[in-house]
Amino acid sequence: FQVMFWGSGGLERYDDLIESLGIRDLITGNERISQKEAMQKMIESDALMLLQGPVFNCQIPLKFYEYVATGNPILALTEHDGATGTAARAIENAIIAPMSDVAEIERAAEKLLTARRREVDESVLKYSRRFQTEALVGVLDEAKNQRN
Repeated sequence: FQVMFWGSGGLERYDDLIESLGIRDLITGNERISQKEAMQKMIESDALMLLQGPVFNCQIPLKFYEYVATGNPILALTEHDGATGTAARAIENAIIAPMSDVAEIERAAEKLLTARRREVDESVLKYSRRFQTEALVGVLDEAKNQRN
């Protein structure tokens, strides 16, 4: 079992906590990698973790859509009623727990251990950059037409 953070650089600021929990051998922080390398790492992973605090409840990060496209189980540490939590509920192997609820995170982590990769089919295309960009273009065109 290994938790890898990519693009975070070192985890020096968390050294004391990591040491006190005795999990030094379970966690690694890695430097930034290219988008192509990141996607490959996501695909190769057994599970993916998304961290999103409540201040971002109205946003869905691009990372969420990339995670969905892999078919891998997702541990979404975010609010249930935020935009990301709402979107994650539609994904059969996404598990949601608020970052502030340790007990719920523990239960979610246990579920993650038995979660399976989801078959990727055309239903995930709506999460692609192309689809989302086309949707945005449609919204902008509609706004422009209403203005004229």
